[in-house]
Amino acid sequence: MLPKKRIVRSDFWRSDRFIFIVFVAIALLWWLLISLNRTAEKTVDLRLEYQVPVGFLSDQSNPTHIPVTIRGEGWDLIRNVHRLLPGSLEVNLKAVENQFLTKADLAYMLNNQFNPGSPGIHFDIQDEGIRVFLVPASTRLIPLSMPKSLHVPASTQLAGRIQLEPDSILISGPISILDTIQRWPLHLEDAINQPGPFLLTGKPYSSVYANVSVQPIQVTVRGRTDVFTEKKLRVPIASYFQDSTNQMFIQPKEIEVWCRVASYFYNDLSPKQLQIRLITETNSPRVGLEIKSANDAFKVLYFYPKFVYRYQLVDRT
Repeated sequence: MLPKKRIVRSDFWRSDRFIFIVFVAIALLWWLLISLNRTAEKTVDLRLEYQVPVGFLSDQSNPTHIPVTIRGEGWDLIRNVHRLLPGSLEVNLKAVENQFLTKADLAYMLNNQFNPGSPGIHFDIQDEGIRVFLVPASTRLIPLSMPKSLHVPASTQLAGRIQLEPDSILISGPISILDTIQRWPLHLEDAINQPGPFLLTGKPYSSVYANVSVQPIQVTVRGRTDVFTEKKLRVPIASYFQDSTNQMFIQPKEIEVWCRVASYFYNDLSPKQLQIRLITETNSPRVGLEIKSANDAFKVLYFYPKFVYRYQLVDRT
């Protein structure tokens, strides 16, 4: 078997293979030069960034992109590639709820914002125009609301009123949506770890409504958890009846009220903290009672009797 003939380096530069490669490279370079002198174009989707007047919001149905064709000679496109269309086009809007921006309007904004770097490069907007809708905006002060379920340490409960600072936030958006919002939920960033006074921080939840923005604030939450126990009060019910003549007789004169009360509030709880309403009956001496707690530190469990009787004393002398 004859050994393969190897081409030494000096022979390669004079071989037919080298000459063939050179001519192919020259042909490709010539083709590239001709191609770059021709007009080329490419269509891209340009994002729209609306500049909305004060007092309005952009409607969600508004277009978010427009197709733009970039046209120019190949050499110009290569030299100015860094100057071509950036991320978005700023669209200046008027304070009108319904407006139509023509192709010429958009082209004017496009040419003012972007410098293609060469007179041979042109931008061409494909659409004939876009219709844009604006929604009147408003700002409201909305009360904050605590989570419905608040986890507290075992064997304790919330005692007293929870204080929020601030207790309201500013939200902005369409009037039609703001009219339906009564309270705004609060997200707590901490947890109650031990009984007694607590100090938590929170922030309003992000908006789930279209075109509604929420004021980003930090909220301080103060409150107290405690162990609850029971306490019985003897309430002189006669003092709740108005009698300027001292001729009214109440039977019984006292009622007993059982309350569930936080330990720290136990000694302070007295009949003065009760809310008592008298329910009179027509042509009857019987008077019904309705008793409620005045704050969250205690709760009325039971009272007896449910009715008292009032009699008007008549002097027959």
